[in-house]
Amino acid sequence: MDDYERSSENFLPSDAPENTKKWQRNEKISRLISRAHSVNFLQIVAGLSQVFLGMAVVVISVLGLIQPFWLSTVMSIIASVTTMIGIYFCYAAISTFDSDTLLRNAMRRIIEEQN
Repeated sequence: MDDYERSSENFLPSDAPENTKKWQRNEKISRLISRAHSVNFLQIVAGLSQVFLGMAVVVISVLGLIQPFWLSTVMSIIASVTTMIGIYFCYAAISTFDSDTLLRNAMRRIIEEQN
């Protein structure tokens, strides 16, 4: 694959039909979904449950359903940190890319350089 082919893969002219632009967006979405499917599903469920439960505790604390104010404050802080960790956990689970892809790309570049 030469430089022109590599650069033209992602090139989309401004007068391209709308179907082509939609196809390119759908391709990005399908890549994200395929990454999510390749990750252990339990990691994503754990991260989402952390986010949901953390937000639930924050809402309960803000509504004043926990009577001692100091306990409500401490629980709200802990739940906020738990929610942030859950969001990061979901992000890390989805955004990691396959090391095999990295190896495959490196081998392809080496072969291209030899030719």
